Amino acid sequence: WDREGFHPARASVGAPGRPVVAYGLMGRATLLLWLKDDAFQWNAPHAVEIADARLNVGGQWCGRWYDPWAGKWLKPVELHGSVTVPPFSRDLALRAVACARRQ
Repeated sequence: WDREGFHPARASVGAPGRPVVAYGLMGRATLLLWLKDDAFQWNAPHAVEIADARLNVGGQWCGRWYDPWAGKWLKPVELHGSVTVPPFSRDLALRAVACARRQ
């Protein structure tokens, strides 16, 4: 982890009608992002599905989405500036590596 030189990721996410926020770390070869429906709280009775979000992040990254509520990895993704986020509720994570370093 120390060799990555992590710093806050400059990522933004937009979802019409829903406040979605992006938190993350960007290193030399690794990108870690967490997208959260900012209107959802742990004690909320119902989660709303967000199906139309777009993520913007610099660089070229190849990785996979992770659904922390289902505990499973989702489809692979290649990020080249902007990408459509898969439908999710509550929150969603992404772990990616620089595409040029992908094995």
